[in-house]
Amino acid sequence: MLKKFPPYSYIPGVYPHPKNNPQGHSYNKVKEKTSVINNENYSTHKEYIYSLELFNNGYYWEAHEELENIWNSVNRDSYIAEFLKALIKLCASGVKVRQEQEHGIYEHARLAKIIFEKIKVNENLNLLLGLNISDLINFCQYIMNNSDKFKSNKYLPVEKVFDFELRIIK
Repeated sequence: MLKKFPPYSYIPGVYPHPKNNPQGHSYNKVKEKTSVINNENYSTHKEYIYSLELFNNGYYWEAHEELENIWNSVNRDSYIAEFLKALIKLCASGVKVRQEQEHGIYEHARLAKIIFEKIKVNENLNLLLGLNISDLINFCQYIMNNSDKFKSNKYLPVEKVFDFELRIIK
């Protein structure tokens, strides 16, 4: 683990907003500007690795925030920016599971899948930033097929709702 995990994973309406509420876990914390990520440095890019760790441990909103910070550092017209946007949507799907919002679960997974498929076809890539694009597409489809089956206890401070993990392939 690169950094300590927060005491809770934010769920709108359940826990204090991490940045805006004085009781939030990231209140008054200044976010440092991240370095640009690319296919050469992703395995040592600290914010990227931390975002994957957050996702894999049930911190979907926090992973979304880390990935958005990385996304803000790249060229918005690049396929890497699109890939990061799809990962952000995947994180949002996890937040929607925690919020028990079936439509949001489905819709975020659907949008992520569309982006992953577009990258796979247009860029002719199997791996991007160390992640298998086909696995991500299949996971999005799994979420879509089971959006009505995901259950969560939103009052748990953290809950891992997906069995799938974002693991870098070396």
